[in-house]
Amino acid sequence: MILVVACGSSLPARPDGVAAALQPAVDVVSPGSEFQVELDVTVAGALFDGYDTVISYDPAVLTFLPASPPSGQEGAYMTGACGTTFHYFAAAGDSFLISHVILCGGQTLPGPGELYRLRFRAPLTQQVTWIRIRHIQFYDGGFFVPAGTTADAEIDVVPEAGVPGGGPASGPALVRVAPNPARGPMTVLVRAPRDGEQDLRVLDIAGRTVCRVQNGWFAAGERALSWTARDDAGLQLAPGLYRMLLRSGTSVTGTRFTVLR
Repeated sequence: MILVVACGSSLPARPDGVAAALQPAVDVVSPGSEFQVELDVTVAGALFDGYDTVISYDPAVLTFLPASPPSGQEGAYMTGACGTTFHYFAAAGDSFLISHVILCGGQTLPGPGELYRLRFRAPLTQQVTWIRIRHIQFYDGGFFVPAGTTADAEIDVVPEAGVPGGGPASGPALVRVAPNPARGPMTVLVRAPRDGEQDLRVLDIAGRTVCRVQNGWFAAGERALSWTARDDAGLQLAPGLYRMLLRSGTSVTGTRFTVLR
C-alpha cells in the first residue's frame, strides 16, 4: 500500500527584536564541494543600522575560503542601503569577528535582507557539522537594539544516493523519487536499516526546507509513499531543482529531483 502525504503549514512570527539566521538552515553538499552560507535578517522586525557578531565553525571539518578583498563578503542589504559602510572582519582559530555599520545619517533597516556571506569547502568524508552564531548584537544610532531570535546552519556532507536494487533492509539508508523529472505528484521510496526516528523533507536549491514530508518513528525496511509535490503552505512547487533528504538515526542521505512546469 502507498500512503498519500502532503506537507504541513507554518507561518513565521514577527519578532520584537532582530531575527538573525545563517542560511540555508540545512545545506546538503557533496564531499569536497564549495558552498556559501549567508547571515540574514529573516523577517521584518526592529530597526537597526549596524551589528557586531561572532560566527564559529569547525576548522577541522570545513575550510574557510576568504573573499579578496574581504569587502566581497558584505551582504547586499548592507551595501545597498546608501553605498557606504564601515566593515571590519577578522578570522581567528574557529571563528570570525565581524563589525558592520551603514554610514548614512538617519538611515535604518527593518529587514529582511542579506547581511554577510561566507564561503567554505566541504570535507571529503560524509559527516554533519555546524556553522553557528556565537554572539550577535544589533545597534541603532549607537544604541543597543533588543535581542531577537538566532538560528545556526547545519551542513550535511552527503554523497548522492544510488539507485536501490531491492537489497536487504540492513543495507544503507536510502531515498529515491520517481518520476524524475516530474510535473506533479511523485512516488517516494524510503529505506531505513533499523527502527527509529526518521525525518523526510524537501529542500530547495538554497537549502531551505520547503516541505516536511514525514517525521516520526518508523520500522526498519522499505516503504513507498505518494507525495503531492506541494510545499508547507499547500502550494505546488515551482519548477526547479530540489533535494529529498532523509535522516534515519545518525545516517543522512539525499537525492536530487527536478520539478517541471
